[in-house]
Amino acid sequence: VLYIAPAGSVVREGRAQCSKFERVISGAFHNRRKMSCAGLEIHSVLTELVMGNPRVVELLFLSEGLAVKRSPAWEELVSMRRMFLTERCITGYLAFIQSELAVVKKNIYLFRQMNEGNCSGTNSAFVANPALLQHELASSLAEIFQKLFDLRRIISFEEPHVCVRGEEKMLITSLCEGPLEGDLDPVNLELKAWKFVSSLRALKRQQDDERELEG
Repeated sequence: VLYIAPAGSVVREGRAQCSKFERVISGAFHNRRKMSCAGLEIHSVLTELVMGNPRVVELLFLSEGLAVKRSPAWEELVSMRRMFLTERCITGYLAFIQSELAVVKKNIYLFRQMNEGNCSGTNSAFVANPALLQHELASSLAEIFQKLFDLRRIISFEEPHVCVRGEEKMLITSLCEGPLEGDLDPVNLELKAWKFVSSLRALKRQQDDERELEG
Protein backbone atom coordinates (compact mmCIF):
# COMPACT_ATOMS: atom_id res chain seq x y z
CA VAL A 1 0.00 0.00 0.00
CA LEU A 2 1.36 3.41 -0.98
CA TYR A 3 -0.23 6.30 0.89
CA ILE A 4 0.20 10.07 1.26
CA ALA A 5 0.44 11.52 4.76
CA PRO A 6 -0.04 15.17 5.78
CA ALA A 7 3.18 17.20 5.50
CA GLY A 8 3.22 17.84 9.25
CA SER A 9 3.44 14.13 10.04
CA VAL A 10 6.12 13.51 7.40
CA VAL A 11 8.54 16.22 8.54
CA ARG A 12 9.07 16.63 12.28
CA GLU A 13 11.88 18.40 14.07
CA GLY A 14 13.26 19.55 10.72
CA ARG A 15 13.89 15.98 9.53
CA ALA A 16 12.02 13.69 7.17
CA GLN A 17 10.39 10.80 9.02
CA CYS A 18 10.26 7.22 7.71
CA SER A 19 6.57 6.32 7.69
CA LYS A 20 5.51 2.72 7.26
CA PHE A 21 3.23 0.15 8.80
CA GLU A 22 2.72 -3.59 8.80
CA ARG A 23 -0.55 -5.34 9.57
CA VAL A 24 -1.82 -8.91 9.54
CA ILE A 25 -5.44 -8.97 8.40
CA SER A 26 -7.74 -11.87 9.27
CA GLY A 27 -10.36 -13.06 6.81
CA ALA A 28 -10.98 -15.40 3.90
CA PHE A 29 -8.22 -14.85 1.35
CA HIS A 30 -8.28 -17.67 -1.22
CA ASN A 31 -6.69 -20.59 0.67
CA ARG A 32 -5.29 -18.47 3.51
CA ARG A 33 -6.96 -17.11 6.63
CA LYS A 34 -4.53 -14.25 7.13
CA MET A 35 -2.85 -11.78 4.83
CA SER A 36 0.17 -9.62 5.58
CA CYS A 37 -0.16 -6.01 4.51
CA ALA A 38 2.62 -3.40 4.40
CA GLY A 39 2.25 0.31 3.79
CA LEU A 40 4.82 2.94 2.85
CA GLU A 41 4.37 6.69 2.88
CA ILE A 42 5.18 8.12 -0.55
CA HIS A 43 7.91 10.43 0.77
CA SER A 44 9.75 7.41 2.21
CA VAL A 45 9.40 5.59 -1.11
CA LEU A 46 10.73 8.60 -3.03
CA THR A 47 13.72 8.82 -0.68
CA GLU A 48 14.55 5.15 -1.26
CA LEU A 49 14.12 5.56 -5.03
CA VAL A 50 16.41 8.58 -5.16
CA MET A 51 18.98 6.73 -3.02
CA GLY A 52 18.85 3.85 -5.51
CA ASN A 53 17.59 1.11 -3.18
CA PRO A 54 17.36 -1.89 -5.58
CA ARG A 55 14.44 -3.56 -3.84
CA VAL A 56 12.34 -0.38 -4.04
CA VAL A 57 13.41 0.52 -7.59
CA GLU A 58 12.42 -2.98 -8.73
CA LEU A 59 8.84 -2.47 -7.55
CA LEU A 60 8.35 0.11 -10.29
CA PHE A 61 9.24 -2.47 -12.95
CA LEU A 62 6.94 -5.27 -11.86
CA SER A 63 4.38 -6.25 -14.48
CA GLU A 64 0.77 -5.31 -13.77
CA GLY A 65 -0.19 -8.86 -12.92
CA LEU A 66 2.34 -8.92 -10.06
CA ALA A 67 1.26 -5.64 -8.48
CA VAL A 68 -1.26 -6.18 -5.68
CA LYS A 69 -2.95 -2.79 -6.04
CA ARG A 70 -2.06 0.23 -8.17
CA SER A 71 -3.07 3.70 -7.04
CA PRO A 72 -2.92 6.94 -9.09
CA ALA A 73 0.18 7.97 -7.11
CA TRP A 74 1.85 4.66 -7.93
CA GLU A 75 0.95 4.92 -11.61
CA GLU A 76 2.59 8.34 -11.71
CA LEU A 77 5.79 6.91 -10.24
CA VAL A 78 5.72 4.04 -12.75
CA SER A 79 5.36 6.50 -15.63
CA MET A 80 8.65 8.16 -14.62
CA ARG A 81 10.46 5.02 -13.47
CA ARG A 82 13.38 5.34 -15.88
CA MET A 83 14.35 8.57 -14.11
CA PHE A 84 15.40 6.47 -11.11
CA LEU A 85 17.89 4.35 -13.11
CA THR A 86 20.72 6.68 -12.14
CA GLU A 87 24.40 6.47 -11.21
CA ARG A 88 23.28 6.25 -7.60
CA CYS A 89 20.99 3.35 -8.53
CA ILE A 90 23.94 1.50 -10.10
CA THR A 91 25.97 2.15 -6.95
CA GLY A 92 23.05 0.87 -4.86
CA TYR A 93 22.87 -2.36 -6.83
CA LEU A 94 26.63 -2.92 -6.50
CA ALA A 95 26.54 -2.23 -2.75
CA PHE A 96 23.60 -4.64 -2.29
CA ILE A 97 25.31 -7.39 -4.30
CA GLN A 98 28.60 -7.03 -2.43
CA SER A 99 26.79 -7.07 0.92
CA GLU A 100 24.96 -10.27 -0.03
CA LEU A 101 28.19 -11.85 -1.26
CA ALA A 102 29.72 -11.21 2.17
CA VAL A 103 26.81 -13.13 3.75
CA VAL A 104 27.24 -15.92 1.18
CA LYS A 105 30.96 -16.21 1.99
CA LYS A 106 30.15 -16.66 5.68
CA ASN A 107 27.47 -19.26 4.94
CA ILE A 108 29.75 -21.15 2.53
CA TYR A 109 32.24 -21.53 5.38
CA LEU A 110 29.48 -22.98 7.60
CA PHE A 111 28.27 -25.16 4.72
CA ARG A 112 31.74 -26.69 4.27
CA GLN A 113 32.19 -27.17 8.01
CA MET A 114 28.92 -29.05 8.29
CA ASN A 115 29.72 -31.21 5.25
CA GLU A 116 33.00 -32.14 6.95
CA GLY A 117 31.15 -33.02 10.17
CA ASN A 118 32.57 -30.07 12.11
CA CYS A 119 29.58 -28.33 13.70
CA SER A 120 31.36 -26.61 16.61
CA GLY A 121 30.46 -22.95 16.74
CA THR A 122 27.90 -23.37 13.97
CA ASN A 123 24.46 -21.76 14.18
CA SER A 124 22.33 -24.23 16.17
CA ALA A 125 19.37 -23.73 13.82
CA PHE A 126 21.52 -24.88 10.88
CA VAL A 127 22.81 -27.89 12.85
CA ALA A 128 19.24 -28.96 13.69
CA ASN A 129 18.12 -28.40 10.09
CA PRO A 130 21.01 -28.51 7.56
CA ALA A 131 18.51 -27.95 4.72
CA LEU A 132 17.89 -24.48 6.17
CA LEU A 133 21.49 -23.45 5.50
CA GLN A 134 21.29 -24.75 1.92
CA HIS A 135 18.04 -22.83 1.46
CA GLU A 136 19.66 -19.64 2.80
CA LEU A 137 22.61 -20.06 0.44
CA ALA A 138 20.42 -20.82 -2.57
CA SER A 139 18.11 -17.85 -1.88
CA SER A 140 21.02 -15.43 -1.46
CA LEU A 141 22.78 -16.65 -4.61
CA ALA A 142 19.54 -16.53 -6.62
CA GLU A 143 18.91 -12.92 -5.61
CA ILE A 144 22.54 -11.97 -6.27
CA PHE A 145 22.43 -13.28 -9.83
CA GLN A 146 19.00 -11.75 -10.46
CA LYS A 147 20.42 -8.37 -9.37
CA LEU A 148 23.54 -8.91 -11.52
CA PHE A 149 21.46 -9.65 -14.62
CA ASP A 150 19.35 -6.53 -14.08
CA LEU A 151 22.36 -4.37 -13.24
CA ARG A 152 23.89 -5.34 -16.58
CA ARG A 153 20.72 -4.12 -18.27
CA ILE A 154 20.67 -0.85 -16.31
CA ILE A 155 24.31 -0.11 -17.19
CA SER A 156 23.40 -0.79 -20.83
CA PHE A 157 20.54 1.77 -20.61
CA GLU A 158 17.83 -0.89 -20.53
CA GLU A 159 15.08 -1.50 -18.00
CA PRO A 160 15.45 -4.23 -15.36
CA HIS A 161 13.28 -7.31 -15.90
CA VAL A 162 12.97 -8.15 -12.17
CA CYS A 163 11.30 -11.44 -13.14
CA VAL A 164 14.05 -13.44 -14.85
CA ARG A 165 13.54 -15.04 -18.26
CA GLY A 166 15.17 -17.54 -20.59
CA GLU A 167 18.63 -18.82 -19.59
CA GLU A 168 18.64 -16.49 -16.59
CA LYS A 169 15.48 -18.14 -15.30
CA MET A 170 17.01 -21.59 -15.78
CA LEU A 171 19.90 -20.67 -13.47
CA ILE A 172 17.66 -19.14 -10.81
CA THR A 173 15.25 -22.10 -10.95
CA SER A 174 18.14 -24.57 -10.65
CA LEU A 175 19.43 -22.70 -7.60
CA CYS A 176 16.02 -22.73 -5.94
CA GLU A 177 15.47 -26.42 -6.64
CA GLY A 178 19.02 -27.51 -5.72
CA PRO A 179 21.01 -29.39 -4.70
CA LEU A 180 24.03 -27.06 -4.47
CA GLU A 181 26.62 -29.29 -6.06
CA GLY A 182 28.40 -29.71 -9.40
CA ASP A 183 27.77 -26.60 -11.51
CA LEU A 184 25.80 -25.16 -8.60
CA ASP A 185 28.61 -25.55 -6.05
CA PRO A 186 28.40 -22.42 -3.83
CA VAL A 187 32.17 -21.76 -3.99
CA ASN A 188 32.12 -21.78 -7.80
CA LEU A 189 29.01 -19.59 -7.89
CA GLU A 190 30.54 -17.09 -5.47
CA LEU A 191 33.61 -16.83 -7.72
CA LYS A 192 31.38 -16.52 -10.79
CA ALA A 193 29.43 -13.71 -9.11
CA TRP A 194 32.59 -11.75 -8.28
CA LYS A 195 33.79 -12.14 -11.89
CA PHE A 196 30.38 -10.88 -13.01
CA VAL A 197 30.80 -7.83 -10.75
CA SER A 198 34.23 -7.14 -12.26
CA SER A 199 32.86 -7.42 -15.81
CA LEU A 200 30.05 -4.97 -14.97
CA ARG A 201 32.51 -2.49 -13.52
CA ALA A 202 34.50 -2.74 -16.75
CA LEU A 203 31.33 -2.27 -18.81
CA LYS A 204 30.45 0.81 -16.76
CA ARG A 205 33.90 2.31 -17.35
CA GLN A 206 33.55 1.62 -21.08
CA GLN A 207 30.14 3.31 -21.17
CA ASP A 208 31.53 6.34 -19.29
CA ASP A 209 34.49 6.63 -21.66
CA GLU A 210 32.24 6.46 -24.72
CA ARG A 211 29.95 9.16 -23.35
CA GLU A 212 32.94 11.36 -22.57
CA LEU A 213 34.22 10.99 -26.14
CA GLU A 214 30.80 11.87 -27.51
CA GLY A 215 30.92 15.04 -25.42
